[in-house]
Amino acid sequence: MIRTAPLCLAMLVGIAGAIPPVVAAQPFDAAEASSPERWREKLIAAHQEIVQARERHEAALDAYRIMRRRNRKRGEPRRVILEELELAAAAVPKAEQELEALTEAARRAGVPPGSMRFDEADLVPAASD
Repeated sequence: MIRTAPLCLAMLVGIAGAIPPVVAAQPFDAAEASSPERWREKLIAAHQEIVQARERHEAALDAYRIMRRRNRKRGEPRRVILEELELAAAAVPKAEQELEALTEAARRAGVPPGSMRFDEADLVPAASD
């Protein structure tokens, strides 16, 4: 019988390593970001952070569900999975709050509302060849 604890732990670490680290939206001066294109780039990056945070949370939930089904996780593997689930769950609202703050800052800086709207194609990162 295959031991699932090392497998789940490896899967969780692999998933966490595959998702790039979330970079917090940097506050910046109005003079520095006066152009709508720069605001648009920052807003797209903030939207992508939310997508990444949700993917990380879903991966952590999957690992947790697998752990619960096996009912054998104890000790360190269980602790690692629960910690990742807690961190991933906290990352989603944080990313959403950063997007809201950035959107409000852009609005106050006079960025036209139309430039703050995005299509799905804008939010998908470009595929690297």
